[in-house]
Amino acid sequence: MKLQLRRHNLAALVENVLSQFHVAAVDKGVRLESDMPATDCFALVDRTEFERMLSQLVSNACAARRGGVVRLALSYGPDFRRYPFVVSDTGGIAPEHQAMFSTGSTSP
Repeated sequence: MKLQLRRHNLAALVENVLSQFHVAAVDKGVRLESDMPATDCFALVDRTEFERMLSQLVSNACAARRGGVVRLALSYGPDFRRYPFVVSDTGGIAPEHQAMFSTGSTSP
């Protein structure tokens, strides 16, 4: 895959992705939130791939729950050349899906 790197405002791309999930989130009672820096965060990214990655993260966070908050945060790194992202949610894993993620323990 060849990336098409262009200079984009990351905060604007994040807000664009969140807006695409607004209706689906409202239907599930999920509140979407963002925490963006006060100033623009420009970086060289492939917009299509960047938005696809964020969409997958937001979709996964919204998928198996009703209610709660899905939050996407963007901040400046310590050297102002990196922009860490955090996607978090308060919904947890739905009880009917918890068995899939249970590691359990076995005795020898």
